[in-house]
Amino acid sequence: MPIILDNASLHHAKTIGAQLKHLQRQGLTLYFLLPVYSPKLNRIEKLWWQIKHRWIGVCWRDKDTLEQQVTAILGKVGPVLEFKF
Repeated sequence: MPIILDNASLHHAKTIGAQLKHLQRQGLTLYFLLPVYSPKLNRIEKLWWQIKHRWIGVCWRDKDTLEQQVTAILGKVGPVLEFKF
């Protein structure tokens, strides 16, 4: 079974390395996207940057508050908030 990974730091963390190797021995095939980090090629990175730095700001929030704020922002993209990919 193939799995495609986006090279997030957790995909290369030493703490899960043994588990990934075990899964590969069980027949799982891992494919990592290239280039390793390419925010200019990944359209969602531009949207997340806009959300974090312009619309809600970077600060600590609990999970529920963050989820509510992101949900509210995503509901406004297009009709209220203009964003061009």
